[in-house]
Amino acid sequence: MLAFPDDRLLAALAERCQEELALLGLDPVPLDGLHITLAREALLLAAFSVRAMPLTGSRGAVRLSLGPWEPLLRLHHALVETERAAGLAFEKPTSAFRSHLSLAYNNRRRPAAPVIPSVSRLRALPAVELAVPAVQLVELRREGRAYRREVRKNLPLG
Repeated sequence: MLAFPDDRLLAALAERCQEELALLGLDPVPLDGLHITLAREALLLAAFSVRAMPLTGSRGAVRLSLGPWEPLLRLHHALVETERAAGLAFEKPTSAFRSHLSLAYNNRRRPAAPVIPSVSRLRALPAVELAVPAVQLVELRREGRAYRREVRKNLPLG
């Protein structure tokens, strides 16, 4: 997992988006819980940065897109290969990995039509640059209507 607990610009962007989406009744991701899920083990690669760019959605969530994808794909591939070498089962191959940063989860089936105008208004917000200096190995759990994590190990990148 990549976490950004101290990134004030990301928190401000997420909070702005979550406020705009509040009337939709989505479950907001706690600001201290914003993350990108990757895998369980890691190789030490060079630190990098990505941009979190508003805003897209799916049946399950409203999220920030991330770019460029290349460093995230390289990191995911390294994690998958590390898991494979350690004899661990990995969740999905890099070819199926779609990086994103969720802001709110859909808590019920609903038509997309009411969500689209809110998301559209937020697409003009500026991107936020995110430094990726480390990968966190975490214990992830569901508490009520939010995911919470406990960092078990922090692995600095290159």
